Order: sequence, then C-alpha cells, then structure tokens
Amino acid sequence: MNKHPLVTIGPLRHLFEQGPTHMKYEEYMMMKSISVVLCVGAISFAAANANAATVTCNFMSEDIISKDGVWIKKEDNFMEILKMFGQGGLKIKLQNSLLEKLDSGEVFLAGQTELGKVYLRGSMMGVSGKNIRIEGDLIRIHDGICVVSFGN
Repeated sequence: MNKHPLVTIGPLRHLFEQGPTHMKYEEYMMMKSISVVLCVGAISFAAANANAATVTCNFMSEDIISKDGVWIKKEDNFMEILKMFGQGGLKIKLQNSLLEKLDSGEVFLAGQTELGKVYLRGSMMGVSGKNIRIEGDLIRIHDGICVVSFGN
C-alpha cells in the first residue's frame, strides 16, 4: 500500500512506494537536473520573447528611379500598392538589438523580405519606413508609415 497519499498514479509512483524519504539518490539527482534544465529553458524562452517586436509598415507611394539616378515615375495608386503588400501591410520581426535605434532618429536596415530591404527611422512623429528593391536597372522605393508592436 502507498504510504504517501498524494502519489497514487503516474510514472514516479514507484519512487514513493515506501515513502518520499526512500527515493534513490541517483533518481533524485536526475529529477533535480531535469527540473533545472526545464526551468532554465522556460526562463530563456520567456526572456527571448519578452521584448520581441513586430514592425508593420503600410506604404502610400512608390518612386521608380534608374540606377543612373533618373527619377522615372511616382506611383501613388494605393490599390496597386495594397495588392503588393496586402491589407495587413508588410510585417517583419525586429531584433531586440535594433529597438534602441528607433530612438536615435537615424536610418537603419531593419530587415529584408522577398519584396526588398526595409529601412526604418524613428522620430517624434512616429516611425517612417522605406522598402527598397532593385529590379534590373530600376530602383523601386516604397514610402510609408510603420507601427511597432510588442509581444506578437
């Protein structure tokens, strides 16, 4: 009969059949080390995601410039731009190390997607973004406003 009323079923039941003080030392140390690994893993996972940020950019216009520096066209047809980036806008994960750059007011490379490189600049008015990609002899620059959200 089980002397410990809380342990009635489960894989550890045999350890307590004679009471909790009769657990073998090796089994105790293994359980302790597994517990430590699980706790450290959970804390590391939580810390890594605690400040994870997502940047969502909605672009309003596109400038097309030749590699020679000639301004070819300005596209401000919102529906065409919406088709390219989708209703939710362009979303990228922002590394924690880049968050402080938003406060600096300087332009920085936030990441790259299949649609191009994404540059951000934080200011008192918010976050502005540019998506830049090169297609042959053309440089396509999309201008927009971005929002930073945490914990997504």
